[in-house]
Amino acid sequence: MKIEKTEFPRRSVLSREEKLFDYTDSFKGELDGKQNITMLEIGRTFFTSTPQWGKKMFAFRNNIVKMFGLKTGTGSSKPLSTDD
Repeated sequence: MKIEKTEFPRRSVLSREEKLFDYTDSFKGELDGKQNITMLEIGRTFFTSTPQWGKKMFAFRNNIVKMFGLKTGTGSSKPLSTDD
């Protein structure tokens, strides 16, 4: 699937509040010809598509907060399964 960065959609329900946001991103992509997509598939795709640099930043954060005795989340370094 090809993902492209786009302008924030003016017809979005969030556009009225855009001025209150510190940062916004907008991307678009095609669903590879699939007509129906479930919320489960959307959520699974969202939570399993972390970029490598993001994973490294969370690992760094976890190492730092661990020194102060804070919880980092069990198994947070394990990738989420995309199996049903």
